[in-house]
Amino acid sequence: MRRGLEVVVLGVLAAAVASPALAQQPPAEPPITATPRADCLPGGIPEGPMQGRVAAEDIASGKVDNGFLCNLTVIGKSGSTGGFRVHRYIDRQGHECAYYDTTLLFPTNALSLSLEPTGVAVLDMTDPAKPVRTATLVTPAMQTPHESVNISVERGILAAVMGNPSAHPGVVDLYDLSEDCRQPALLTSAPASIFGHESGMALDGMTFYPTSIGTGHTTAVDISNPRVPRAIWQGDYNTHGMSVSDDGNRGYMASGDGLVILDFSEIQARKPNPQVREISRLTWSNMTIPQVAIPVTIKGRPYLVEIDEYSTDEDGGFGAHGPRVGAARIIDISNEAAPRASVCNVCAGLLSVTFTLGIAAPVGSTTVTRRLVSAGFLFCANEGLATSRAAIKPINQYVLSLNTWATVLQCQA
Repeated sequence: MRRGLEVVVLGVLAAAVASPALAQQPPAEPPITATPRADCLPGGIPEGPMQGRVAAEDIASGKVDNGFLCNLTVIGKSGSTGGFRVHRYIDRQGHECAYYDTTLLFPTNALSLSLEPTGVAVLDMTDPAKPVRTATLVTPAMQTPHESVNISVERGILAAVMGNPSAHPGVVDLYDLSEDCRQPALLTSAPASIFGHESGMALDGMTFYPTSIGTGHTTAVDISNPRVPRAIWQGDYNTHGMSVSDDGNRGYMASGDGLVILDFSEIQARKPNPQVREISRLTWSNMTIPQVAIPVTIKGRPYLVEIDEYSTDEDGGFGAHGPRVGAARIIDISNEAAPRASVCNVCAGLLSVTFTLGIAAPVGSTTVTRRLVSAGFLFCANEGLATSRAAIKPINQYVLSLNTWATVLQCQA
């Protein structure tokens, strides 16, 4: 009997050696279960029975016209068209500003009957109940940035690369916000990347990362001299959105193939001909189109909050209301060589709209990295810009952080 057991064990070991896939199976993912619903305070407009979905009858009845609110109070609004990203910045003089792209798809918005200018809107947020549009950025990348508008709070630089749902030539626009955020000063508008669609920004503001999932390209653009940006590395990682670790040494890529963690240390150190090493990959069973992976720290442990966009039908075709929903997941990266979706898989309750992510955690337990600067208000820009204040139910003592693409703006207990 013992001899037979030895033969079986040796056979299994031999099979594992012969098959790397068998030897390196991805960790088991959490079960796909619905996230518990939030308790909405009086005055809210909660979703219907389907979290993160809009019922056909709500559209037919006009209920969706007022949107859905849970523990949020709308304070002010500006504009009637919106794109994908919103950012906040306070300049050296203490002026508080907001920036959002107005373009879902350029130039179709330019052909609409709206009298609002196209491009990236600049708002003076001195009175959040009455945002004042002080400028509109209309250089090439700001006219059609798709999902790429990004910001370096440390250096006061607003950046974008030309993009559309597929790819655009990689013209990069850089603006200085530091002197007067209400009137950004153009630093450069020049070809610095091959293609554009989405982007990432190193926390120190020295490297801008245009990405293009349509062509597979990711480019590291040195903007240490923002008047003369230059490409210093290019990789083929099929990256959609991405984030960079606080020290600049890691790239967290939401690619068409799942999560990819990269070693950016040679880019960050500005070594000649920098080499980028792949550290690990992770996929999940209900993956649709990975959008972005955001680093957070929960109780001292590093995680990524990853969100997918869209859904798929039974045949794998992408659509707005398919049965397979990518939704969101919280990925443990304490062992970056073996990341695992250990907290939740389909965090449906974390999604209020397709491109809005919420993170709920007990007060004091969650720290959002510095790039997601906590502010007094929540900005969102699906239809212009709205400012809201989050109200948290005292009994549960939960903090709610809402993220429109890559900007967390409210964390209020």
